[in-house]
Amino acid sequence: MQQPPGPTAADAVVFDYGGVLTTPVRDSITAWLERGGIDPVSFSGTLKAWLSRSAPEGTPIHRLETGELSSAESDALLAAELVGANGQPLPPMDLLKGLFADMRPTR
Repeated sequence: MQQPPGPTAADAVVFDYGGVLTTPVRDSITAWLERGGIDPVSFSGTLKAWLSRSAPEGTPIHRLETGELSSAESDALLAAELVGANGQPLPPMDLLKGLFADMRPTR
């Protein structure tokens, strides 16, 4: 009789965060846009430019995920792309924090 293999080392662990371990990201984004008075079209355009298949390498989101940008630097770059619902520029204060503020663990 063969012994089952012993524990093995894991090289990586993958989690599906938004909508699986937490409430949907879309819900948090919607609340953030409303609460912050952010024009949804400017946010959608920025996401497409930074995350689409045709996005260039090294977008601010990719650089944030790899640790090349701090949250504050990322907030400043995001604020430069967004427009308030009133057409005015947005301050670069805690944009990322606000974007995910309404996410909650799923039950």
